[in-house]
Amino acid sequence: MPKLPRSLLPLCLLIASVSVTQAEETPLRQQQLLNGSGWQFVGAGQQTDLPEIGSDAFNQAAWTDISVPHDFQTRSAYDTLTKGWYRRQVAVDPSAAGKELYLVFEGAATIADVYVNGQHLGQHRGAYTRFLFDATKALHAGADNQLAVLVDDTPAKTLDCLPISQTGLYKVWGGLYRNVWLVETAPVHIDPTDSASPGVYVTPTDVSAESAKLGIRVLLRNSSASDAKAEVRARILDPGGAEVKALTAPAHIAAGATATVELSTTLEHPELWEPLKGRVYHVETTVNVNGQPVDQVTQPTGFRWLDWDWKGGTVKVNGKRTILYGVNLHQEVETKGSAVSPEDLKGNFDLMQDLGNNFLRLCHYPHAQLEYDLADQHGILCWAEDGNSNGKDVPGPTAAQIITEMVKQNYNHPSIVVWSLGNEAAAPPADQGVPIVKALDPTRPVGVANQKSTLADFHTKHCYFGWYHKDLAGFTPTGFMSEVGAGGSVTTHCDYDKVDWKVNKYEPEEWQQFVSENNFQKVFHGQNDQLGLYCLWILRDMSDAKYKGPVGINTKGLVTYAGDKKDIYYLYRSFLRPDAPTVWIASKRYFLRQGAVNNGIKVYGNAPRITLTLNGQKVSTLENGKYVIPDGPWASEADKKKEKKGTESKPQTTPPRPYVPEKIDNVFFWPVPLHTGKNVVTASDDDGHSDTATIYFCGEDGLPSLPTADPPISDLASSNEKNPAHYMDMPIQAQWPIYYDLDSTADNTWNTLPPEVEGSTWIALRRVTKPDQATDVSFTATKPAKIYVMATKMDTPPAFVSGGDFKEVTSGNHLWRDNALLLVPAQLFVHEAQPGEKIHLSLGERDAVVLIK
Repeated sequence: MPKLPRSLLPLCLLIASVSVTQAEETPLRQQQLLNGSGWQFVGAGQQTDLPEIGSDAFNQAAWTDISVPHDFQTRSAYDTLTKGWYRRQVAVDPSAAGKELYLVFEGAATIADVYVNGQHLGQHRGAYTRFLFDATKALHAGADNQLAVLVDDTPAKTLDCLPISQTGLYKVWGGLYRNVWLVETAPVHIDPTDSASPGVYVTPTDVSAESAKLGIRVLLRNSSASDAKAEVRARILDPGGAEVKALTAPAHIAAGATATVELSTTLEHPELWEPLKGRVYHVETTVNVNGQPVDQVTQPTGFRWLDWDWKGGTVKVNGKRTILYGVNLHQEVETKGSAVSPEDLKGNFDLMQDLGNNFLRLCHYPHAQLEYDLADQHGILCWAEDGNSNGKDVPGPTAAQIITEMVKQNYNHPSIVVWSLGNEAAAPPADQGVPIVKALDPTRPVGVANQKSTLADFHTKHCYFGWYHKDLAGFTPTGFMSEVGAGGSVTTHCDYDKVDWKVNKYEPEEWQQFVSENNFQKVFHGQNDQLGLYCLWILRDMSDAKYKGPVGINTKGLVTYAGDKKDIYYLYRSFLRPDAPTVWIASKRYFLRQGAVNNGIKVYGNAPRITLTLNGQKVSTLENGKYVIPDGPWASEADKKKEKKGTESKPQTTPPRPYVPEKIDNVFFWPVPLHTGKNVVTASDDDGHSDTATIYFCGEDGLPSLPTADPPISDLASSNEKNPAHYMDMPIQAQWPIYYDLDSTADNTWNTLPPEVEGSTWIALRRVTKPDQATDVSFTATKPAKIYVMATKMDTPPAFVSGGDFKEVTSGNHLWRDNALLLVPAQLFVHEAQPGEKIHLSLGERDAVVLIK
């Protein structure tokens, strides 16, 4: 790739020719997506051998029909399988005779050996970069061919890979988890074999609002037995699709050889790619032989420049001072691990677009091509990382190969502003990689996140004040902050005046609120003249070995592992998008409260005023900016340390100072007492935007209960005084806790609701399977109603169906989460009750909830 003299670091874009976004076939280059059904899998653990390909054992193995993308490891059984065979039949059309055939893999974790019709095409090491093999000689046109891939994620075998398969920070899900393609080209074609890059490198330089230079480097391959005279034609299309320049250059390619063609031009007044405005140009590159087009690859590009002030801690984009507000993101969703769909990835970007993020750290490893494509299109500045995220990572040829692949495959994305060579990891792999990256791409800086490196251009910091460091007041937004945040489990709640936390043990959502309220205020409305990057950890909860281990969940997300929005999502949005109205009642999932009657109602919003209504009666209207975080265990850690340093002769007597900021914007709080039983709360701004929540109170000193209109049950009772039953006269909701323990001892939650129970009310209990909390629940039906019981599936029927009144009506695959927040099968039972009928249910042998419809 060309070396560039420019110091302003202009960036550009190049999407892969085999990207998900280009799945359609063209007359010149055929691309067959080999995803979906038709695949089979057989796996083995660390101590078990897999059969050799072509052997009787291979042919007679217990193959399971699966669909690709696919992970063979899961949170509940991560160590059960560490390797496996994939196989499928690939039909090659007779018209492919005489063409070049490439098998392209967008990712396989972690070591992949590829075979076609028993012939070994090669091995690729590294879980997160693309690779391909020339399968022309191995595949037979006009016939079915067997494709087999051995994927190995055994930890001991991946020690040279970035990352190793067990990083300590997150899980590398073993499997064929990204797209697989069969690509067919003419013998003379744009060469895809340069580290599985698209074969076209586009480089803008000297970018300004007035003009920009554009260099295009095209790699050509001639697989025929004769020399070829070719012409390369590059059409430059503006963001609206109109041609602005057309360039041509001749090429002579010897038989069986490769060649490189360089083209360049200058564009006047380019439309600049800038934050949240992804103005994408395209370079359509066509190869002509004897006047006829034989191959074509279209790549996007963009025009912009960045000025980084590493010492001052700021950045300018296209000459404008810009604070990068972002999130970190893993390529992982709860139900699929890393084997995500395009819809899953697009869903994450929908969230970021709604939030208003202008920055994204695609952390810990190279991500799917579609994610970089979406960042390009949305105008989101992006951080790309190589996988060096473990203290045991080592430099070497595999690390160098992975770094090279990351850069070459993603070289031209304008969204990528930084190449990162490490996250809280070993310095040697980073220092090995810096000269590699600089030689490949001198247009971008090279950084590391919260780790040492002697050669990187800059180091960002990870700031967890109020989480790993208790000094909430110590948070100061300066420089480049690549990780900031705190945990918050939507299954764990407490009163605001009793908020505390214990990392990986007790992570109430209310504590995540406090940390975010403090940090966002300082970042958005404080002194931030020395702030360049503020990046929250993390957009979506992800798996790690911490909270609810052994394969647990990192709860610092703005949304849950399933993608449900947490309270701080709305607070972040209220600051990032001041012109988009936000009104959100916090702590809704704290649906049954037993603490202080005036624990209060908190609302997030960006209106000048918000009015609270309780049970139809106006409480008051509050002005924005009047909220103060209450005193509590988040007192300054610095003062606490001074106390500990006091000596016997001169003891430290100054008490810890409470953390009391001057003000917190976009947070409204009413310490209003609640009625015993049901309370309906509504918050609204002056323009009619509102939010509503139902909250039950069953503690002491509650206001008198309000009459309930025509309840469907009466005489509700629990046989266990340690587990009182409460009727919740509000619809059950997906992604909510099942029980009301809400203290990390009962983390069970719904996933999706079975259609039969949508709209049902329910009986709230503490976790019935917790020791000493099993109970018999009884009540009387006051009207005709369907009584449902949802219970975790076990080998034997539940006790409450023994009398024959309850019948199973499970339809489909019902999943909910057990106490380790693992998705487990559940069963649904129903009984049609008549008015006056007494219902008695024995609960305790398995997790269960009673619903009334």
